[in-house]
Amino acid sequence: MTFFLNFIKTCPSWYTANAIRALGQVLHDNADRASNEFELLFAVLLKHLDPAGVDIEARYAATSCVSNICTQAGKTPEVYHYFSSLLRMVVENFRQQALSLTKGQNDRILVKACTCSMKCVFTIINSNFDRLNDRIAAALPSLLSSMRQVVGYGLVLKTDHDDVVFSCQEEMHPNDSDSSVCGSDGGGARPIGE
Repeated sequence: MTFFLNFIKTCPSWYTANAIRALGQVLHDNADRASNEFELLFAVLLKHLDPAGVDIEARYAATSCVSNICTQAGKTPEVYHYFSSLLRMVVENFRQQALSLTKGQNDRILVKACTCSMKCVFTIINSNFDRLNDRIAAALPSLLSSMRQVVGYGLVLKTDHDDVVFSCQEEMHPNDSDSSVCGSDGGGARPIGE
């Protein structure tokens, strides 16, 4: 864990997204084992989650990584301390991504980042609703407004029990960023009704 975090902090920018994706893969089933590193882990990830950041791939990778950690929240109650700031940042990222999509910037990484942000928001809200009630109420208008914009511009919102997924109506060709756990099954866009 320390190796990944130090590498992400010091590596050239062109390695950042891949390094964060690799960290996300490690944390997918092992987030509960990293609780003693959460302070450093979230310091690194929050830097790349910052909505003012320009690297959409690193932000997408960081969102995916955070989502992987949040799914393990039941095993690691220490993560609840970070949920408020995570919720604020991920909702703002989703808002910006939705706005970019409505302006016609619908490249694959943006669609995947938007999907992953929504899944991360859903995971945070589901796992910590009681503690974040005030924050959720404050974020909900912006979140719903952004969702309304996105659903009208080529993304279809689907729900399946405890999961929320956006799918794109137009076919997008896969690329190297399709290897993440969050928002990707490697199969590209799915037809409506699947």
